[in-house]
Amino acid sequence: MQNLTIHQFINNAFKNYRSSEELEELKLQLLHDLDEKFQELCSHGLPEIEAAQKTLATVGDIKEIIDAYDLKKEHHKHKSYRFKNLENCDFSNSDLPKTSFSLSNLDRADLSNSNLPSGNFRMSNLDKVNFANNTITNGRFSLSNLDKANFSHASLENSKFNFSNLDSADFSHANLKGSSLRFSNLEDVNFTGANLSNCILSKSNLEDVIVRDAILVNTNFNCSNLEGINFDGLTLFNVNFRWANLKNCSFRNCVLRQVKFKTRSLKNVDFSGAQIDEETYNCLVTKDVNLGNTYRI
Repeated sequence: MQNLTIHQFINNAFKNYRSSEELEELKLQLLHDLDEKFQELCSHGLPEIEAAQKTLATVGDIKEIIDAYDLKKEHHKHKSYRFKNLENCDFSNSDLPKTSFSLSNLDRADLSNSNLPSGNFRMSNLDKVNFANNTITNGRFSLSNLDKANFSHASLENSKFNFSNLDSADFSHANLKGSSLRFSNLEDVNFTGANLSNCILSKSNLEDVIVRDAILVNTNFNCSNLEGINFDGLTLFNVNFRWANLKNCSFRNCVLRQVKFKTRSLKNVDFSGAQIDEETYNCLVTKDVNLGNTYRI
Protein backbone atom coordinates (compact mmCIF):
# COMPACT_ATOMS: atom_id res chain seq x y z
CA MET A 1 0.00 0.00 0.00
CA GLN A 2 1.42 3.36 -1.01
CA ASN A 3 -0.04 6.77 -0.23
CA LEU A 4 -0.05 9.45 -2.94
CA THR A 5 0.00 12.28 -0.38
CA ILE A 6 3.30 11.06 1.03
CA HIS A 7 4.85 10.56 -2.41
CA GLN A 8 3.70 14.00 -3.60
CA PHE A 9 5.15 15.55 -0.43
CA ILE A 10 8.56 13.96 -1.03
CA ASN A 11 8.56 14.78 -4.76
CA ASN A 12 7.71 18.43 -4.04
CA ALA A 13 10.40 18.64 -1.36
CA PHE A 14 13.07 17.56 -3.85
CA LYS A 15 11.88 19.37 -6.98
CA ASN A 16 14.04 22.48 -6.46
CA TYR A 17 17.24 20.53 -5.89
CA ARG A 18 19.63 19.52 -8.61
CA SER A 19 19.56 15.78 -9.07
CA SER A 20 22.52 13.90 -7.64
CA GLU A 21 23.28 10.34 -6.57
CA GLU A 22 23.18 11.32 -2.89
CA LEU A 23 19.79 13.02 -3.16
CA GLU A 24 18.28 10.22 -5.20
CA GLU A 25 19.25 7.65 -2.59
CA LEU A 26 18.02 9.88 0.22
CA LYS A 27 14.71 10.29 -1.60
CA LEU A 28 14.33 6.53 -1.99
CA GLN A 29 15.15 5.93 1.66
CA LEU A 30 12.69 8.57 2.87
CA LEU A 31 9.92 7.20 0.67
CA HIS A 32 10.40 3.65 1.89
CA ASP A 33 10.71 4.67 5.56
CA LEU A 34 7.54 6.79 5.35
CA ASP A 35 5.64 4.09 3.47
CA GLU A 36 6.61 1.62 6.18
CA LYS A 37 5.39 3.98 8.91
CA PHE A 38 2.16 4.63 6.98
CA GLN A 39 1.44 0.92 6.58
CA GLU A 40 2.10 0.32 10.28
CA LEU A 41 -0.42 3.02 11.27
CA CYS A 42 -3.01 1.66 8.83
CA SER A 43 -2.53 -1.84 10.25
CA HIS A 44 -3.56 -0.41 13.64
CA GLY A 45 -6.87 0.74 12.21
CA LEU A 46 -6.19 4.39 11.39
CA PRO A 47 -7.93 5.79 8.29
CA GLU A 48 -5.52 6.45 5.40
CA ILE A 49 -5.86 10.24 5.60
CA GLU A 50 -5.09 10.34 9.32
CA ALA A 51 -2.28 7.77 8.91
CA ALA A 52 -0.70 9.91 6.18
CA GLN A 53 -0.92 13.05 8.36
CA LYS A 54 0.67 11.30 11.33
CA THR A 55 3.38 9.84 9.10
CA LEU A 56 4.33 13.22 7.63
CA ALA A 57 4.31 14.76 11.10
CA THR A 58 7.29 12.55 11.97
CA VAL A 59 9.45 14.03 9.20
CA GLY A 60 10.09 17.46 10.70
CA ASP A 61 11.81 20.06 8.53
CA ILE A 62 12.51 18.25 5.25
CA LYS A 63 14.83 21.07 4.08
CA GLU A 64 17.05 20.55 7.12
CA ILE A 65 17.26 16.85 6.36
CA ILE A 66 18.24 17.45 2.73
CA ASP A 67 20.70 20.22 3.55
CA ALA A 68 22.33 18.14 6.27
CA TYR A 69 22.75 15.30 3.79
CA ASP A 70 24.24 17.64 1.19
CA LEU A 71 26.76 18.96 3.72
CA LYS A 72 28.30 15.52 3.69
CA LYS A 73 29.56 16.20 0.17
CA GLU A 74 33.25 16.91 0.17
CA HIS A 75 34.45 20.49 -0.19
CA HIS A 76 37.85 19.37 -1.46
CA LYS A 77 38.64 17.58 -4.66
CA HIS A 78 39.53 13.94 -4.37
CA LYS A 79 40.58 11.44 -6.97
CA SER A 80 37.71 10.38 -9.19
CA TYR A 81 37.22 7.41 -11.48
CA ARG A 82 33.58 8.11 -12.33
CA PHE A 83 32.18 6.90 -15.65
CA LYS A 84 35.30 4.80 -16.30
CA ASN A 85 35.84 1.33 -17.71
CA LEU A 86 38.17 -0.19 -15.12
CA GLU A 87 37.65 -3.85 -15.97
CA ASN A 88 40.45 -6.06 -14.56
CA CYS A 89 42.33 -2.98 -13.22
CA ASP A 90 44.71 -3.47 -10.30
CA PHE A 91 44.23 -1.05 -7.38
CA SER A 92 45.56 -3.44 -4.76
CA ASN A 93 47.53 -2.00 -1.82
CA SER A 94 46.37 1.53 -2.73
CA ASP A 95 45.61 4.47 -0.47
CA LEU A 96 42.55 6.16 -2.01
CA PRO A 97 40.41 7.81 0.68
CA LYS A 98 37.14 9.43 -0.45
CA THR A 99 37.66 8.30 -4.02
CA SER A 100 34.67 8.01 -6.35
CA PHE A 101 34.22 4.98 -8.61
CA SER A 102 30.52 5.65 -9.18
CA LEU A 103 28.85 4.77 -12.47
CA SER A 104 31.90 2.77 -13.54
CA ASN A 105 32.66 -0.76 -14.69
CA LEU A 106 35.10 -2.51 -12.34
CA ASP A 107 34.38 -6.06 -13.47
CA ARG A 108 36.99 -8.37 -11.85
CA ALA A 109 39.10 -5.43 -10.63
CA ASP A 110 41.49 -5.97 -7.70
CA LEU A 111 41.18 -3.54 -4.78
CA SER A 112 42.45 -5.92 -2.12
CA ASN A 113 44.49 -4.69 0.86
CA SER A 114 43.61 -1.08 0.06
CA ASN A 115 42.54 1.89 2.14
CA LEU A 116 39.32 3.36 0.71
CA PRO A 117 37.39 5.03 3.56
CA SER A 118 34.24 6.84 2.36
CA GLY A 119 34.73 5.34 -1.09
CA ASN A 120 31.84 5.86 -3.51
CA PHE A 121 30.91 2.87 -5.69
CA ARG A 122 27.27 3.76 -6.33
CA MET A 123 25.54 2.58 -9.49
CA SER A 124 28.60 0.60 -10.58
CA ASN A 125 29.30 -2.86 -11.94
CA LEU A 126 31.42 -4.55 -9.28
CA ASP A 127 31.02 -8.10 -10.54
CA LYS A 128 33.67 -10.37 -8.96
CA VAL A 129 35.68 -7.40 -7.61
CA ASN A 130 38.23 -8.32 -4.96
CA PHE A 131 37.83 -6.10 -1.86
CA ALA A 132 39.50 -8.59 0.50
CA ASN A 133 41.29 -7.15 3.56
CA ASN A 134 40.08 -3.70 2.56
CA THR A 135 39.14 -0.68 4.66
CA ILE A 136 36.01 0.97 3.25
CA THR A 137 34.29 2.38 6.33
CA ASN A 138 31.34 4.60 5.38
CA GLY A 139 31.50 3.11 1.90
CA ARG A 140 28.68 3.70 -0.58
CA PHE A 141 27.68 0.73 -2.76
CA SER A 142 23.96 1.33 -3.25
CA LEU A 143 22.27 0.56 -6.56
CA SER A 144 25.24 -1.53 -7.69
CA ASN A 145 25.92 -5.02 -9.00
CA LEU A 146 28.23 -6.87 -6.61
CA ASP A 147 27.68 -10.39 -7.87
CA LYS A 148 30.32 -12.69 -6.34
CA ALA A 149 32.29 -9.73 -4.95
CA ASN A 150 34.90 -10.66 -2.33
CA PHE A 151 34.79 -8.65 0.92
CA SER A 152 36.43 -11.25 3.14
CA HIS A 153 38.13 -9.73 6.20
CA ALA A 154 37.17 -6.23 5.01
CA SER A 155 36.33 -3.34 7.34
CA LEU A 156 32.97 -1.99 6.15
CA GLU A 157 31.50 -0.25 9.18
CA ASN A 158 28.56 2.06 8.46
CA SER A 159 28.55 1.29 4.74
CA LYS A 160 25.48 1.26 2.48
CA PHE A 161 24.59 -1.55 0.08
CA ASN A 162 20.91 -0.64 -0.41
CA PHE A 163 19.03 -1.68 -3.58
CA SER A 164 21.99 -3.77 -4.75
CA ASN A 165 22.67 -7.23 -6.11
CA LEU A 166 25.09 -9.15 -3.89
CA ASP A 167 24.33 -12.66 -5.09
CA SER A 168 26.99 -15.10 -3.78
CA ALA A 169 29.19 -12.29 -2.39
CA ASP A 170 31.77 -13.24 0.26
CA PHE A 171 31.63 -11.25 3.52
CA SER A 172 33.37 -13.90 5.61
CA HIS A 173 34.99 -12.36 8.71
CA ALA A 174 34.08 -8.86 7.49
CA ASN A 175 33.07 -6.08 9.85
CA LEU A 176 29.66 -4.76 8.73
CA LYS A 177 28.71 -3.13 12.01
CA GLY A 178 26.12 -0.41 11.48
CA SER A 179 25.85 -1.07 7.75
CA SER A 180 22.66 -1.09 5.68
CA LEU A 181 21.79 -3.79 3.13
CA ARG A 182 18.12 -3.01 2.59
CA PHE A 183 16.04 -3.96 -0.44
CA SER A 184 18.91 -6.07 -1.81
CA ASN A 185 19.51 -9.53 -3.23
CA LEU A 186 21.79 -11.40 -0.83
CA GLU A 187 21.07 -14.94 -1.95
CA ASP A 188 23.87 -17.43 -1.13
CA VAL A 189 26.01 -14.73 0.53
CA ASN A 190 28.71 -15.98 2.90
CA PHE A 191 28.60 -14.16 6.27
CA THR A 192 30.79 -16.70 8.11
CA GLY A 193 32.35 -14.98 11.13
CA ALA A 194 31.03 -11.59 10.02
CA ASN A 195 30.10 -8.84 12.47
CA LEU A 196 26.46 -8.00 11.67
CA SER A 197 25.73 -6.05 14.83
CA ASN A 198 23.45 -3.02 14.34
CA CYS A 199 23.18 -4.09 10.70
CA ILE A 200 19.98 -3.50 8.70
CA LEU A 201 19.10 -6.33 6.31
CA SER A 202 15.40 -5.59 6.01
CA LYS A 203 13.21 -6.27 2.97
CA SER A 204 15.97 -8.25 1.29
CA ASN A 205 16.39 -11.74 -0.11
CA LEU A 206 18.79 -13.76 2.09
CA GLU A 207 17.79 -17.23 1.00
CA ASP A 208 20.43 -19.84 1.86
CA VAL A 209 23.01 -17.38 3.22
CA ILE A 210 25.70 -18.72 5.54
CA VAL A 211 25.87 -17.11 9.01
CA ARG A 212 28.12 -19.58 10.82
CA ASP A 213 29.91 -17.88 13.76
CA ALA A 214 28.42 -14.49 12.79
CA ILE A 215 27.75 -11.78 15.40
CA LEU A 216 24.02 -11.02 15.53
CA VAL A 217 23.37 -8.20 17.97
CA ASN A 218 20.64 -5.61 17.24
CA THR A 219 20.45 -7.05 13.71
CA ASN A 220 17.33 -6.21 11.70
CA PHE A 221 15.89 -8.81 9.29
CA ASN A 222 12.45 -7.17 9.14
CA CYS A 223 10.32 -8.38 6.19
CA SER A 224 13.19 -10.33 4.59
CA ASN A 225 13.30 -13.76 2.99
CA LEU A 226 15.52 -15.97 5.17
CA GLU A 227 14.37 -19.33 3.88
CA GLY A 228 16.71 -22.20 4.66
CA ILE A 229 19.20 -20.32 6.85
CA ASN A 230 21.03 -22.32 9.52
CA PHE A 231 21.51 -20.24 12.69
CA ASP A 232 22.60 -23.27 14.75
CA GLY A 233 24.73 -22.55 17.81
CA LEU A 234 24.63 -18.75 17.47
CA THR A 235 23.81 -16.24 20.18
CA LEU A 236 21.15 -13.78 19.04
CA PHE A 237 20.46 -10.64 21.04
CA ASN A 238 17.69 -8.17 20.18
CA VAL A 239 17.43 -9.52 16.63
CA ASN A 240 14.36 -8.50 14.64
CA PHE A 241 12.62 -11.19 12.53
CA ARG A 242 9.29 -9.36 12.27
CA TRP A 243 7.35 -10.51 9.19
CA ALA A 244 10.39 -12.36 7.86
CA ASN A 245 10.10 -15.66 5.98
CA LEU A 246 11.79 -18.25 8.21
CA LYS A 247 10.65 -21.36 6.37
CA ASN A 248 12.96 -24.33 7.06
CA CYS A 249 15.29 -22.23 9.22
CA SER A 250 17.15 -23.87 12.09
CA PHE A 251 17.92 -22.36 15.51
CA ARG A 252 19.23 -25.56 17.11
CA ASN A 253 21.29 -24.97 20.26
CA CYS A 254 21.01 -21.18 19.90
CA VAL A 255 20.89 -18.66 22.72
CA LEU A 256 17.93 -16.36 22.04
CA ARG A 257 17.54 -13.15 24.02
CA GLN A 258 14.98 -10.43 23.22
CA VAL A 259 14.46 -11.86 19.73
CA LYS A 260 11.37 -10.66 17.86
CA PHE A 261 9.57 -13.49 16.04
CA LYS A 262 6.39 -11.67 15.01
CA THR A 263 5.97 -13.51 11.72
CA ARG A 264 3.33 -15.45 9.84
CA SER A 265 4.50 -19.00 10.44
CA LEU A 266 7.21 -20.80 12.39
CA LYS A 267 5.77 -24.24 11.73
CA ASN A 268 8.84 -25.69 10.01
CA VAL A 269 11.43 -23.93 12.18
CA ASP A 270 13.66 -26.07 14.41
CA PHE A 271 14.40 -24.75 17.92
CA SER A 272 15.78 -28.02 19.37
CA GLY A 273 18.20 -27.43 22.24
CA ALA A 274 17.80 -23.66 22.12
CA GLN A 275 18.19 -21.57 25.27
CA ILE A 276 15.41 -18.98 25.25
CA ASP A 277 14.80 -16.02 27.55
CA GLU A 278 11.33 -15.28 28.91
CA GLU A 279 10.51 -12.46 26.49
CA THR A 280 11.35 -14.55 23.42
CA TYR A 281 9.68 -17.68 24.83
CA ASN A 282 6.42 -15.82 25.50
CA CYS A 283 6.42 -14.68 21.88
CA LEU A 284 7.10 -18.17 20.51
CA VAL A 285 4.59 -19.99 22.72
CA THR A 286 1.74 -18.17 20.95
CA LYS A 287 2.91 -19.61 17.62
CA ASP A 288 2.56 -23.14 16.27
CA VAL A 289 6.09 -24.00 17.46
CA ASN A 290 7.46 -27.14 19.11
CA LEU A 291 9.34 -25.90 22.18
CA GLY A 292 9.48 -29.28 23.91
CA ASN A 293 13.24 -29.67 23.63
CA THR A 294 14.21 -26.11 24.58
CA TYR A 295 15.52 -24.49 27.75
CA ARG A 296 14.30 -21.37 29.58
CA ILE A 297 16.93 -18.90 30.72
